[in-house]
Amino acid sequence: MTSPLRDELEGILGSRGLAALSAARGGLRIYVPSMVRDAHWLAETVGLEAAQRLAFRFGGCRLHVPTSRSVGRDARDARIRELRRQGLPVARIAAETGVSERTAWLVVRDLPA
Repeated sequence: MTSPLRDELEGILGSRGLAALSAARGGLRIYVPSMVRDAHWLAETVGLEAAQRLAFRFGGCRLHVPTSRSVGRDARDARIRELRRQGLPVARIAAETGVSERTAWLVVRDLPA
């Protein structure tokens, strides 16, 4: 399940920006400056516009950056849920997403039947 912060970061940075930030600083707390210029590591990592949007929302704060592993898992789990909502059987979902049937069942267990 995704966290509200992770969802907000993805909304601000986009999925590629969040993946880049997670790859660079995942698992760490970062300080987000109130103003970001093009030479700042954050701008170099996610792009200047995305870094400026992040600074507008979180400038002056410290954030815990989700790990790249958790970002990938959240995307995988969302895909598994979507396939199940489309009516695919769990065995096929497991084959298409590269997880075991048990993992697929654990992800979809809370979806309505």
